[in-house]
Amino acid sequence: MIVPGLVSVTFRQKSIGEICEICRAAGLSAVEWGGDVHVPPENIAAAGEARRLSREYGLEICSYGSYWCAGDGRDAFLRNLEAAEELGAPVIRVWWGRTGSAETAEVVRREWMEEMRVACREAKKAGLQVAPEFHPGTLTDAPGSLERLLRETADIPNLRYYWQPRWDWPEETRLETLDELLPRLARMHVFTWRHGPQVERLPLAEGADFWKKVLQKAPDTYALMEFVREDDQRALMEDAAALRRWIGEEVWNLPTC
Repeated sequence: MIVPGLVSVTFRQKSIGEICEICRAAGLSAVEWGGDVHVPPENIAAAGEARRLSREYGLEICSYGSYWCAGDGRDAFLRNLEAAEELGAPVIRVWWGRTGSAETAEVVRREWMEEMRVACREAKKAGLQVAPEFHPGTLTDAPGSLERLLRETADIPNLRYYWQPRWDWPEETRLETLDELLPRLARMHVFTWRHGPQVERLPLAEGADFWKKVLQKAPDTYALMEFVREDDQRALMEDAAALRRWIGEEVWNLPTC
């Protein structure tokens, strides 16, 4: 089953309660609470509030979107892990370092690998999965580096991976990386972009042909929306309706915000 949801950082300026209202209005069932604004690791009270309100609105907390990077150290990870536990999130999103694969020296890559292993061991004690973001400027930024990461972390049972489309890559490459990640897929981020001199955010439906292929390949995951046009709630309503149609949910005339 594909569960539609929202990445809370899509609307950083909104409160936790407003995010819950937006999810309900859009017909979304799950939320990934972000660690930069809504549930920062230094504010455990915010994690408790997000957990309480999510329950009130019938939202599943599917992940904690931390900004811990391999290289930040064990203590920093533990602070994020504490927030994820208070939130009740089963997955903590992390980042494979702060530089891309081409710029990262081999010795640094090995250090990051060891830190990720430490993070996974700590998360396992709490029954959580760790899932690196699939993102430019990290070690997941190229197919060859991703393939190596998957090979080198095959023995870590609670290390999963995010996926999102790299719209600057050919469609074939985008789908191949999804195929590689499928056995260890944690969550996916859903948006449609056009790459050019500047990135343009598009209505999700403009990527319909591509997204239908993705959803057929990954029929059992969380599809989390982010990066809507102009950070506009009305754009989210349109995009959420398109996603829900693709996954076979009935779509009513949802209220606009």
